[in-house]
Amino acid sequence: MSEALLTLEELTVKAGNLTLLDKITFSVKRGETIGIVGESGSGKSMTAWSILRLLPKGVKAAGGKVCFKGTDLYSRSTEEMRALRGRRIAMILQDPHAALNPIRTIAAQMDDVIRAHFREDKQARRARMRRFLTMVELAESERVLSSYPFQLSGGMLQRVLIAMALCLEPDMLIADEPTTALDALIRLQIVELLQKVQRESGMALMVISHDFGVVSKLAGHIVVMYGGRMAEYAATGEILEHSRHPYTRALLKSRPSVKHVAERLYTIPGTPPKAGEPEKGCKFEPRCPFRAGRCRREAPPLYEHGRGRVACFFHEDLKNV
Repeated sequence: MSEALLTLEELTVKAGNLTLLDKITFSVKRGETIGIVGESGSGKSMTAWSILRLLPKGVKAAGGKVCFKGTDLYSRSTEEMRALRGRRIAMILQDPHAALNPIRTIAAQMDDVIRAHFREDKQARRARMRRFLTMVELAESERVLSSYPFQLSGGMLQRVLIAMALCLEPDMLIADEPTTALDALIRLQIVELLQKVQRESGMALMVISHDFGVVSKLAGHIVVMYGGRMAEYAATGEILEHSRHPYTRALLKSRPSVKHVAERLYTIPGTPPKAGEPEKGCKFEPRCPFRAGRCRREAPPLYEHGRGRVACFFHEDLKNV
């Protein structure tokens, strides 16, 4: 079994007295793809920012570890983290239009990224840009490089962001909602592109999304998050076919289906909790059809089942439901 590239050990993040992430624990091996799924506000993006140590003002890691290649990232200096971001752990942001400077060319922005991490002359940097734009299937690389962001489509901009991340040849890529602002056809193309570049590069990939369809196509394992906690973690096939948590099942049930186009789309009753609420009990209890009195009083631990984990007191009962 290969050693983990990234490991989160009971990572806890707080803003004052509010707990935003509560004991998040999982690992990612070299060449592996892991998906993080959940509704808005579940803590998916906060997990990514915590890994990179780019937490907002007033938010801090209050416990646990984030280890990359065996070293706790929170023990590293600011300079060491600046050198590691992008070069070893790269990230693609949610909105390609917001992630790029509208008044600078693509070439200028890619050049900034490369110069920050490589000592290469202008010609070598330009060749590097062309190589990685070609890798993400932007054939007219020179035209793309000379363009401003507003001159390119959303799909092309997303490919530019992927190329910008890959041009530093990272060990791990975090893709935060990489298909959110794209139409169905372009979403599929981006998913296939991420699969291709991961196979070719051998890097680890973390895909963050609210879309189970995207994550299930890419990831070998899935972390389901709710209210800043892990609800479930297992291999993708196990999650899709034999999920043990009521929230995971509700998410899967709410997916649109081409087989049942005339049926009304299922929605999860109620609303997700606000940050830090409730302080006691299971976060999903107010919306859960299987809840009992115990769920309101106690937060369920992560029970192990096979190679997976689930935070539900009734996970054994749900096995046969």
